Amino acid sequence: MKDIGIEKNNHQYVIVQHKDKEHDHYHIVANRVGMDGELLNDHRIKDRLQVACDKAEQEQGLRRTQAELFYMILHKKKALDMLQTKKRKIIKHLNQEVRKRELQIKIQQFIMKNSPYSYRLTLF
Repeated sequence: MKDIGIEKNNHQYVIVQHKDKEHDHYHIVANRVGMDGELLNDHRIKDRLQVACDKAEQEQGLRRTQAELFYMILHKKKALDMLQTKKRKIIKHLNQEVRKRELQIKIQQFIMKNSPYSYRLTLF
């Protein structure tokens, strides 16, 4: 609890052990408002909770939770989705640049072919 900012002497919380599955598991309900009136910082609380659970499981020799695997898969999927979005944007930008360059070449060729003067144009 301390790893996520819940202090034994400052926060109200209840830990309930369940034995309704093949394995024991626990549920925790905690008051975010401490006895000192301060609000518990919940920024990235899911990440901090996962780290705290991993640590407790390792220290106590417990079986790793399925939630950890789901959590890792979910974050990897989000990361892959972000990469795919960036990839699409880069490809779109590159395609625009290629079309722009192709158009510049066509304009240059047209001018050179139809101009009575013999000179080379610089691409813009």
